[in-house]
Amino acid sequence: MKISSMQNSLFIISTARFVLDMLKLPMKQGSGGARVVFKRIKDLREDSDLTQARLGKMLNISQRAYAYYESGERMIPPSVIISLAKFYGVSTDYILGLTDIKEPYPKSKTGGVFK
Repeated sequence: MKISSMQNSLFIISTARFVLDMLKLPMKQGSGGARVVFKRIKDLREDSDLTQARLGKMLNISQRAYAYYESGERMIPPSVIISLAKFYGVSTDYILGLTDIKEPYPKSKTGGVFK
């Protein structure tokens, strides 16, 4: 089955909307999917025996800012999600709760937008 460029564009737009909806405030009262994000970043941090302060320093943000992400009080910027995925060696889809498979996708030959 061949997918037209219009169908591909609609798929990309709907996926982007889904991700953005998951990241909107207030997230604590949001969907169950949004809660998965906070649990996953906390579990990944704790499994790595890191404090919020140490991880915040690695991301160039304060401990308080990171704590807000983990508690769902602040939106997690896409660049932080990408940095966390690279650091932990998991896919962004795993962090976002879109899959339970931790392994990241193979690297893009073009390098992608975020290197």
